[in-house]
Amino acid sequence: MPDPVCSAVSLAFDEPLWATASMVRNWVLIEHPGAWGPVALSQSGLPEHVVHGLEARSRRHWFRVLLIRRPVRPSDGSRQCFVAHSGRRRRWIEERTLGDLEELLDLDFSPLADGETLGFGALREAPLYLVCTNGRHDQCCANLGRPVARALHARGEGSVWESSHYGGDRFAGNLVCLPHGLYFGRLSPADAVAVVDGYEAGTVDLEHYRGRAGEPFAAQAAEQFLRESEGLLGVDDLRVTGYQGHGGGLVRVTFAALGGRSYDVGVRVRPAADARLLSCGAGTEGRPPTYALVDVNSG
Repeated sequence: MPDPVCSAVSLAFDEPLWATASMVRNWVLIEHPGAWGPVALSQSGLPEHVVHGLEARSRRHWFRVLLIRRPVRPSDGSRQCFVAHSGRRRRWIEERTLGDLEELLDLDFSPLADGETLGFGALREAPLYLVCTNGRHDQCCANLGRPVARALHARGEGSVWESSHYGGDRFAGNLVCLPHGLYFGRLSPADAVAVVDGYEAGTVDLEHYRGRAGEPFAAQAAEQFLRESEGLLGVDDLRVTGYQGHGGGLVRVTFAALGGRSYDVGVRVRPAADARLLSCGAGTEGRPPTYALVDVNSG
């Protein structure tokens, strides 16, 4: 009998989705059709000097490079690129059609540190949706992600892109909504359409919510607990204003809310009791962190 895939293992352990969004606020998305390798940027046939240049700049300026492709490839041969920022106070997407990938190496990425636009291209008003389909990184992403990408493409052409790996293989099908950087997982095609409809209406689907990119994992857990306890479903209802560890796995997270309210949430962090497969390609099992609500105080 073949080994179970990581998404099935995660379901068998009844692993919560929340507090699993990646720690990233800045994004560079490069259209590159065709097959992607397990490590997409360096194993997908891009020019070596472009790869090394982007890797160096991403480390210096703290951005994530993802390869993207359209669920239905157009015939014009154009290559689009997006730069996005999903910060606490500022969120934006710039877009541009590239003639040569070397144009990215001439770009000054330093304004990203302050959440400022780069002047790279036109500011995009519509959101972007990234569905991980990087099957050579993890088979679950391809098998569960591609039907999601097709369903969202049918809903509205031009906003959804297949993406290389961005974290959380075991939660496939996965979706990132930009510019907010909201992660959602375990999506069927119908679930994904409902999540996107809600996002565009300004609400968060808590059943499939993994968290907000860029926030510490315990802060993502605190957000989930607070949203559930207070019935806060608006995309912009909460903003993290403070984060502090207190020993013994206790973390306190403060939030600003609409209407001038504030919240202080205590979360206890522990490793899972049982080790399990965290991705299909993992060589060893791992024990992901677990989170328990301690208290919620409002002011």
